[in-house]
Amino acid sequence: MSDSEFKGIKIYWSQTNDIATMTNNNSIDMGKAASVSISAIGLSPGIQYCYAATVYDIYGSESDFSNVVCKTDPTGRISIKKQ
Repeated sequence: MSDSEFKGIKIYWSQTNDIATMTNNNSIDMGKAASVSISAIGLSPGIQYCYAATVYDIYGSESDFSNVVCKTDPTGRISIKKQ
């Protein structure tokens, strides 16, 4: 995918590290934003959530999932930054 075809990044989450449980119902579209906070989506404080990312292009094609990362946050607020 060329830079001109890149449209954005989607972050998926679930309470397990099983990618099969990560659906569009539990995702946020970052677009080309440098960071995103997913605190307003009903995450429960103190519960482990697992996250994976995909990228998509201007044609609607979406990549395979990234590696899964799991985190427990006492506040239920997670901030994700592109690197």
